[in-house]
Amino acid sequence: MMLSTMLSPSCIRIPGDGLGVGPSSRHAASPARSSAWRQFRPFLPCRPARFPCPTVASTSDAPGSTAFKVNVQGRHITLTPSLKQHAESKVIKALQKYDNAVKEVDIKLSVGGRGKEAHHQRQQTAEVTVRTLRHGVVRVEDTEDDLHAAVDLVVDKLRRKMSKLKGKALARSDWPGRGGGKGGPSLSDVLPEDGDEAAETLDLNAEPPVLPEIVREKIVFMEKLLTVSEAVVQMEQVGHDFYVFQDSADRMLKIVYRRKSEGYGVLLPQTQ
Repeated sequence: MMLSTMLSPSCIRIPGDGLGVGPSSRHAASPARSSAWRQFRPFLPCRPARFPCPTVASTSDAPGSTAFKVNVQGRHITLTPSLKQHAESKVIKALQKYDNAVKEVDIKLSVGGRGKEAHHQRQQTAEVTVRTLRHGVVRVEDTEDDLHAAVDLVVDKLRRKMSKLKGKALARSDWPGRGGGKGGPSLSDVLPEDGDEAAETLDLNAEPPVLPEIVREKIVFMEKLLTVSEAVVQMEQVGHDFYVFQDSADRMLKIVYRRKSEGYGVLLPQTQ
């Protein structure tokens, strides 16, 4: 803890003298009195009766203090204080260099499997979702036999992804603060060079295949309009094979996806 104290000359009293020394004194200070005031100034307390106490400003250097919000949740486990502190401290330390670019962090710790297996035999997963101020969402996940090990490994993945994100943003001069060159990836950098295959037409009237049961629905919030290139970057950051976005060029809903062969494609949903 660092403390800084500011003392006003008007609240200084010299021992043995009945007058306050400083600009607010009613009597002009003699040379001897001024010399004594300079000598005792660093050590004297304020006068409590007539003058306000000095301002004390404090900042905490304790690990874990951060500008962004951190949420920790447990699923199918008892989230102990030690486990929560372990996950929080690891993630916060990994994001210290990116503090000015991070808005909020969600940490989810979960245990898979059903009641028959012992707790230590179940797959234990740590998932970290970072919501940035200007660069979308970054998500990493790891599953191990031990939850502490899963946290350690997912933090390593988070460091690599955030470093990659910052490098790309600096190349576009789009990172908070100084640094980075001009320009950035163009559409031709992220889409395959195969003519008109960037946008594929699907037959929406075809007979749908038999699909597995849908076990989860998720609401997707589109915080801002994106270009195709930005949508590709977002897809890579969250680790998915596709990404739904609203194109900033024409405000149409589109889906960018990773092709099995190579490169990326864009789906344009349309009604006949």
